[in-house]
Amino acid sequence: MVTNLADLSSIDNLKIYGNFRHVKGLISKEFGFSIKANSWESLYKQLYKIKHSIIENKNQLCILVKDESAIKALGNIDVVKIELSKILGVKLSTRSWNELINRFRNVVFAFLPTELSNNKKQFYTFEEKVIKFEEIKFLNFVNSSKLEGIEVTKSNLSMDELVKLYTEIGKAHHG
Repeated sequence: MVTNLADLSSIDNLKIYGNFRHVKGLISKEFGFSIKANSWESLYKQLYKIKHSIIENKNQLCILVKDESAIKALGNIDVVKIELSKILGVKLSTRSWNELINRFRNVVFAFLPTELSNNKKQFYTFEEKVIKFEEIKFLNFVNSSKLEGIEVTKSNLSMDELVKLYTEIGKAHHG
């Protein structure tokens, strides 16, 4: 699969992936939409145009790719499709937010893989970030409790309730 178009300096960079039809198909599959091209030159020109637009708007795109809420803050789906299409230099036609966001991310990631990948970690939504933060906070609490000789197990209590409970246990135990 063609995933790194960052180093798209010539048509030869595309030809190493196979014949024209195969490469165009791979790119279309990866982007989630077809590129209108009928020759190596037209495919290269389309991709170069997208790459140039992405490089010009790199800072803004990196923020949008990493934060779904920033994309949705641009307006309703029709407005966002138009704005993202302008920024990328290619029309993104979709029916849903998920499809739009995935196609947008796929295109940007293909041209800016190193800026966005951090070893290809997934992009987290705001809600996923909150959940991940809470999980890490709990693990840190468990580990710090072990240092004090307290064995903490998973509980349905909130973090505040657990802290209160362990504070009371600690006072009773240590005076």
